Amino acid sequence: MPGPNLVFVALILAAGIPLCLRHLELRALRAENDRLRQSTVDSSIMANTSPASVRSFQQSPPASPPLSSEERFELLQLRGQVQPLRDQLAIVT
Repeated sequence: MPGPNLVFVALILAAGIPLCLRHLELRALRAENDRLRQSTVDSSIMANTSPASVRSFQQSPPASPPLSSEERFELLQLRGQVQPLRDQLAIVT
């Protein structure tokens, strides 16, 4: 008769192997589900978008890297100077 340790190990393996297999199967199914949902979203976006805008989106340059705090400050200053210049231009013309 096998020892109690051997029976215990056999019971653990008998319960653990199917649980591990089920876990792996669920992970694969979740990944496939996410991929299918994304493709559904992508196809619905493409169906509601004109071909010209899709081409322009595909040809647009990649996003620029984030600005440093000094560059951001300078950009905000320049943006603040635009409206007064537009007002002056409107007065002149």
